[in-house]
Amino acid sequence: MRGVGISPERQGQHLETYQVMKRLFRTTAVDFTFEEGSIVEGAFEAIHVPGHCSGQVCLRLGDVLLSADHVLAGISPHLSPEQITPWTGVGHYFESLRKIERLEGLRLGLGGHKGPIEDLRGRIAEIRRLHEQRHAEILALCTEPRTIAELSREVFGKVRTHHVLLALLETGAQLEYLDTRGDLVPAEPGENEPVVRWVRP
Repeated sequence: MRGVGISPERQGQHLETYQVMKRLFRTTAVDFTFEEGSIVEGAFEAIHVPGHCSGQVCLRLGDVLLSADHVLAGISPHLSPEQITPWTGVGHYFESLRKIERLEGLRLGLGGHKGPIEDLRGRIAEIRRLHEQRHAEILALCTEPRTIAELSREVFGKVRTHHVLLALLETGAQLEYLDTRGDLVPAEPGENEPVVRWVRP
């Protein structure tokens, strides 16, 4: 939290929010395991699509894809930096979108939120454009060194409660991707400066 540019007072508040969110969930025993390409329950083809989360899976039943949180109508799934959770992040998400895009014969997508998707390839193109626009916005802001917190406020506007954390994580994921492409680099830190600032090279 310190490295993203949040004040010490806010760090405590966000940490408390994070812990409350984590307490809402509990682990459960695994019923069975499967691998990509497996036929699950005798009918569904399993397709591993990391990005939104490391174990994200879509299930194909004929010409219908249960796209879970991977491809959603009207919204783009939340992404976190891979350095926090392996197999997440923008790079993996884009690879997984390409995997679904290559599937032939899909008539309908049913996501975990919102309504049905009648044009999966069209929706994937829209999601890709959204991320490309977000990247362009971040790059335009980073002509001068900027913190994750500053960029998050610029890109996502004023958000509250757990949405602050989601916006920070999403911004971090976008910065991580732009860094791997060489489009952004960490700026030289000031003396005794724990905050990382990002800038175009």
